Amino acid sequence: MFCGNCGNQMTETERFCGKCGWRNPLVGSTAPAQAETTEAPARPVTATPVQPQMPAPGVPAEKKVSGKKPPMGLLIGIGVAVLAVILLLVFLLTSATVKNWFKKTFSEPEEYYQWVEGNAAEEAVSNVTTIYNDYIRESLKIYDTSVSVEASAKLEEAGMDMLSLAGMAGIDLSWLDSVSFAADVSVKDNKLSVDLQETELLHIAGILDIAEENAYLQLPDLNPMYMLAEVSDTEEAVELFDLLKVLYEAAPDKKLTEKLLNRYTQLALSCIDDVDMSEKTIRAEGVSQDCVELEVTIDEKTLADMAELVLETMEEDEDIREWVLETFAAIEESDFDMDLDMDAEEFYENLQEEIEYALDEAEYISDYDMEFVMLVYVDSKGNICGRALEQDGQSVEVLMTHDGSSFGFTASCEMDEERIEFAGSGKDSGGKLTGEFEVAYNGMGLVEIAVEKFDTDKAKAGQLQGTFTIAPSSSLIRAMELSSFASVIGEMSVKMEADSDANSVELVCSVMQEEEKWGTVTLALSRDSGKTVKLPADKNVVEVEDFEDFEEWYETADWEGYIRKLVKAEVDDEITDMLEDISEMDAKDIIGYLFGYSAAPAPEEYYYEY
Repeated sequence: MFCGNCGNQMTETERFCGKCGWRNPLVGSTAPAQAETTEAPARPVTATPVQPQMPAPGVPAEKKVSGKKPPMGLLIGIGVAVLAVILLLVFLLTSATVKNWFKKTFSEPEEYYQWVEGNAAEEAVSNVTTIYNDYIRESLKIYDTSVSVEASAKLEEAGMDMLSLAGMAGIDLSWLDSVSFAADVSVKDNKLSVDLQETELLHIAGILDIAEENAYLQLPDLNPMYMLAEVSDTEEAVELFDLLKVLYEAAPDKKLTEKLLNRYTQLALSCIDDVDMSEKTIRAEGVSQDCVELEVTIDEKTLADMAELVLETMEEDEDIREWVLETFAAIEESDFDMDLDMDAEEFYENLQEEIEYALDEAEYISDYDMEFVMLVYVDSKGNICGRALEQDGQSVEVLMTHDGSSFGFTASCEMDEERIEFAGSGKDSGGKLTGEFEVAYNGMGLVEIAVEKFDTDKAKAGQLQGTFTIAPSSSLIRAMELSSFASVIGEMSVKMEADSDANSVELVCSVMQEEEKWGTVTLALSRDSGKTVKLPADKNVVEVEDFEDFEEWYETADWEGYIRKLVKAEVDDEITDMLEDISEMDAKDIIGYLFGYSAAPAPEEYYYEY
């Protein structure tokens, strides 16, 4: 036989070609079995030059097999091309601009409107349910919450001068150049704790044990001992907390609320079938934008169809049924007595009857003659950039146009020939707006607002972040030019820096006259779960049952230490002198002094009368 690669002659039992290394396919696992032979003794082999052998006459030459593989560069190129095609398809299918173009081009106007409005509604529902969950629903948990507040005020020299002009001349207010205040309030396990502290002047701590009807009061600067007094009528507070627990557990969570709102919003939109579509350029505060105008007409028949579809779906909605039954069960299991005279199934049946009644009434909607037209403006990505609604001479319009990073905004409401407008323009950097706005009434500006880095995404979640400077409008100042206050008001402004999230807010407000600052107020507030309230040990408590008990607490107060603290804080001498006079009075005299008596009543008389 001959080598299938180079043509070299070789035996059928040779595994490889001795010249090129070609493997003989006849030798191996698939080769036919060979008969056993007796090997002859080995003989010396003399090396001779290997000459190319030609096939024997009449025997066709075997075709040479090439062992070369495709070039690596070609394989990489094909892979890159396939990947590029896949990425292009993904981009085309997910690009907002492309999706909007396909939807606009190949859909009927009403289908396109339902798609656009449906997307906007989903975003709005998400924002609304976030606000509902973070603020409304969580506000029910006052029975297990804590709030911390820190506030401070600093008066500058210009502010001091203004207080003097306001009638406080002659009073030393220098100690008020910087005042701070802190408060911590916590409610947990039917106990309320309050801690109020002005850093240098006063500290008050109080605890209300609602279940046991006991109140504790401490003035640490005067006396480390707590005063304990019994209080009454706390049962109502306990019942209120029980009711709030029930309401919190019964209130639908964000997931269910969002699911239901989206479901019924989409159902209502599916009933709108009178829509005209055209191309239009809208303009707001000098910024123009090309968009699609959708003219949506809603009449009495459309409203009737909406009501019937929504109510019929509610009748069969298992999510609503499950929520109602779970809510009713939570109420029954709670400690709050609501005097229910029916079980969960009966309550749900009553709800079904109310829906049936509403369905009967919905039939009469179509008897009324009503129609209103709404204009909806849609940008190239399918986002709504404006709306306009006019009905019986009353109109509302909101436009938000973009040209690159520049934006224009206007929101106006006109009724009974009176018009209120809020408008402005500026730059939009990744959802953070910086620009100038004005509030106007019947064409006359009232207030100008300069905005810096206003976070629109946070605003949708009910939070505030940015810097806002508020000043009277120049047109308002011109209208007041005959007033003696016009020049002063025209120079005034209030600057507010805000930063908030779902559980905290920080505000810094400064009052300015041109570039001169009068003063600054700072406020920081945070919310968290309730903190465990520890009652004071018995050894640190004076139980006040009558006037003598109060007198015992009063006589151990450290007035001198407290007055020294106030002097160190440079409090006005008139205040410290008054406290020194009070410190020299006994308990009966101080009660009479505080309540306006020239002489205090006898202890027994005071206790029973007051």
